[in-house]
Amino acid sequence: MNRLRTLTISLVTGLLPQAASAQLSPSEDALLARLDVARTIAVTRRFSEDLVDNRSGAGAGSIIAGSADERLVANAIEQEFRNIGITSVGQEPFPVRHYEYGEVMLSADGEAIEAISLHAAGGTWGTRDGVRYSRGNEEDGRQVRAELVDVGDGYLSDYTVAGDVRGKAVLVRRGNRWPTYQILEAAHRGAVALILHDYPESLEDALKQDSMWYHEQLPTVSIRTRDARRLMSELQEGPVEIVLENRIDVADGRSQNVVATLTGTELPDEWIVVSAHYDRWFQAAQDNSVGIAVMLELARAFSSDYTPRRSLMFVALGAEEAGVDATESDWLAGSLAFVRTHPEVTRALAFVLNIDTAGWTADQGLLSGTYDVLPFLRQVVGDLGLEDRLAVTGGMSSNVDAWNYGSVGGGAVGYIFWGDPFSGGSYTQYYHTQLDLYRPEDYQNLPHDLRVGALSVNRIDQAVILPIRFSDIAEWAQASLEADLARVGGVSGEEALGAVGQLLAKADELESARRGLTDPTRIEELNRRLMSARRDLVPWLVSRGANPLRTGAHATSLSRLARARAAAEQGNADAAVAALEELQVVRAAAQVSPEVMDAQRLYWYTSDDWSVAFEHKPRPVRVEVADIQRRLRAGGPVAAELPELRQLEAESRGRLAEALFLIAGKLNAATQNLDEALSAVLR
Repeated sequence: MNRLRTLTISLVTGLLPQAASAQLSPSEDALLARLDVARTIAVTRRFSEDLVDNRSGAGAGSIIAGSADERLVANAIEQEFRNIGITSVGQEPFPVRHYEYGEVMLSADGEAIEAISLHAAGGTWGTRDGVRYSRGNEEDGRQVRAELVDVGDGYLSDYTVAGDVRGKAVLVRRGNRWPTYQILEAAHRGAVALILHDYPESLEDALKQDSMWYHEQLPTVSIRTRDARRLMSELQEGPVEIVLENRIDVADGRSQNVVATLTGTELPDEWIVVSAHYDRWFQAAQDNSVGIAVMLELARAFSSDYTPRRSLMFVALGAEEAGVDATESDWLAGSLAFVRTHPEVTRALAFVLNIDTAGWTADQGLLSGTYDVLPFLRQVVGDLGLEDRLAVTGGMSSNVDAWNYGSVGGGAVGYIFWGDPFSGGSYTQYYHTQLDLYRPEDYQNLPHDLRVGALSVNRIDQAVILPIRFSDIAEWAQASLEADLARVGGVSGEEALGAVGQLLAKADELESARRGLTDPTRIEELNRRLMSARRDLVPWLVSRGANPLRTGAHATSLSRLARARAAAEQGNADAAVAALEELQVVRAAAQVSPEVMDAQRLYWYTSDDWSVAFEHKPRPVRVEVADIQRRLRAGGPVAAELPELRQLEAESRGRLAEALFLIAGKLNAATQNLDEALSAVLR
């Protein structure tokens, strides 16, 4: 037995539960005892290290939407399901935009530098829908040879210092923001290649991969921070010449979701989904080979000595990292395809356990859930003795497939993440890099993910009355509405607040009445009505961003515009500028050329992704607000800006009023649905 295997076993056995919990039933203890952490680790390593061995220019080992390697892994997952003993299993194809990457060749003054092509950014040559393109200046257009210029962060002010870069290659510090503006600015300035470096939360030897959202204007690659420092040092000594070749072929392709089903014996038309994505960047032990391994281990546990009441569906998703065509929100393609393809599931979706990363060693973690099941999830965490380590919080990030299941599909969802996703030094230092490799010391929370997942699925499956609490949805909506309305004036929230109050009262009435319900037929009808009502309500309430209620982004914009207008009325240009600069569109416009801002705006308006159907991505304030800010900053007369400021404020006020109207209508409809449930089932 080698040292690594010994260390793995010692870590795992040290974390396994040593005794049955008093909070768990004998059948629950028996289910949890079947979970095998060592097997889960072995599967993690197999999918991360053994199945795919490629030299993709997007990162060695990457599994890209629509690729042959993606199909290979889908086939392997299907076979794993069959080996477990699940016979109802198959693959569901869906269209994606597919990229094929040749190996990247980059040198500086003849010395090779390791680099990767950034996904959905530009290549020096290749084919696009079968038509050859080339952007190089030698080797029949395949290679770019150019002088390198360090342009710092790559924004407008940086080019003012760097000077003319037409016909040159630019070295750009990426920073924490998505670098789409930097790509567009470099292309607008006439650069012939872009070399990105330094994503601050990554290690200096990391090669960072991310999708660039179809910004294919010029050849773009990513290098290590260590190599970028060397290049900057050499540029201090004199000119540096780079040679770059990165072939990228682009065409339509097909990805596939792998779906395995254990049909329920009592309620086969009610669904519980366990889901993880299998496409990846590099070898991706954590993101998301371990997620696939956890899903497969749960499938094994529930297919052996277990009789499901409801139908259990295990879904391995393709194209999570990218694949939606020609839009900023190009990720989550597989889960979008699933919810669009399976309305029969989303109409009766009891619960989804989404697994995207798992088991990471950290003292604290988050179990995020949709608001209707937070009390249920807190009970699970408490009964497993994890309440001091795993905080249960409401809301879904649009960075993971849980978003599509909950915010588009309208189901109840739970998702675990260990550590602080926004701090360096945790998993984020390896995220989307070649350093996301299996290390046994990094997976000490894996037993907890397995146990929380298994117990959640089991309890939802065995629940007589599903733990769907509209009162918790209403309380969240009420608190969010009150906070949003407190930031603005002149907008009536009476109708929306009245509607949420009525829903809360009706939900409380339903909670009280259903406790005595015993008739199985009525219980089944009640559960179906609750799942349907949730599906019709929740997607219309939520929004992407820091303020997840639909009104949040509109209230934020309106409050800033109102402050700017009030300051302008008082003749205070400085205060007006300060308020306007809090708007994201103003901050962005201040950093780039007007032509770049116009190009980026097109991406805001031409999407066909998962944020469109329910308008989850709020329309930004008109970019003309940035012109006002520029004129005021330059000392222009503040009174001259008042008419347009008032118009922009009125538009923002109108958008908030529309959001309030929609929320009120959907809350009233939900109240009516609950009242009908009371009349039909409980009274």
